[in-house]
Amino acid sequence: AGFLGTPQKEAVEVEVDKINKQGGVLGRPLEVYYEDDKSNPTTSVIATTKLIRDIKVSAVIGTSFTSGSTSMIPIAEREGVSLLPTCPATTPFNKWVFFVLIDDTLHGPGMLKFMSETLKAKKIAILTGNEVGFLAGVKAIEENLKKYGARIVIKEQFEFTDTNMIPQMTKIKAAKPDAVLNYSIGSSASIAAKNYRQLGMKMPVVCSWGVASKEFAQLAGEVVAGQPWTVFGLKCLFADKLPADDPYRRDLYEPHKKALMDKFGKEFQTYGANSHDALHIVVEALKIAGTDERNALRDALEKVKYKGLVGDFSVTPTNHYGMPVEAVVPQVIKNG
Repeated sequence: AGFLGTPQKEAVEVEVDKINKQGGVLGRPLEVYYEDDKSNPTTSVIATTKLIRDIKVSAVIGTSFTSGSTSMIPIAEREGVSLLPTCPATTPFNKWVFFVLIDDTLHGPGMLKFMSETLKAKKIAILTGNEVGFLAGVKAIEENLKKYGARIVIKEQFEFTDTNMIPQMTKIKAAKPDAVLNYSIGSSASIAAKNYRQLGMKMPVVCSWGVASKEFAQLAGEVVAGQPWTVFGLKCLFADKLPADDPYRRDLYEPHKKALMDKFGKEFQTYGANSHDALHIVVEALKIAGTDERNALRDALEKVKYKGLVGDFSVTPTNHYGMPVEAVVPQVIKNG
């Protein structure tokens, strides 16, 4: 998806420039090859096969959407090449796959806990995009409802091509939930927010971390500012509010932000944080391994400890989900 893939590609480009200006990795320039899968899982498979067999890359970063990444996993496993998806995905353990982002089966229950304990919500409505990762998160929520004495009063889906969610939001309003969980992305959530206002809705809304972006704030900030909307998101969303000497802001956020502006004339792009970290995780693994040989690189990835824009990455030989649940925190939009 362009709104995901473009920021992720640009984030990698500026970091590769920086790394190579500092001498590269293992005494050689870092080489990165790009393929556009056009948000099509079949194309993801073709592109991954080309990168691995023809170009003979040492590792693959991507893709930016769940169904594409899950289609790439069997190839990475069969060919013995490390894969770092830049989107959430819920899969059984795979030896060659390392996830930079939080698993939706953990993120969903985390939001449920917030809704139940902080918002005191027991009757919950769900509005979700028709996407594999989101649906896995919803399923995990359903499996944890009894734990919090909560129940789902209505569940509505939308397509990412929808430009109007009045039908879904009307049904949700009629169900009278204590709170609404919006499992979505920024552009779709902004449509729901506008419909929320049009329908005069007042109940709290909690949005998944895929919504959390400056793009959402620009599209719907005026609508949700001052309203009971909470968006789970990464630290990079409020990094410019941290003290200037905060290590995260000084050493990670500001340098990357400046590099994006210098090269592309663009502000910090939230979705780019995923690929920024994935690239640096691979670089750290290369340094540990001392070689770009595929097996050695895979083993080294299990030893990487990296503090990135997304959060603190660390895996074990039996768990390759690198980001802790605590990396996404509830945030609100003020003053539009």
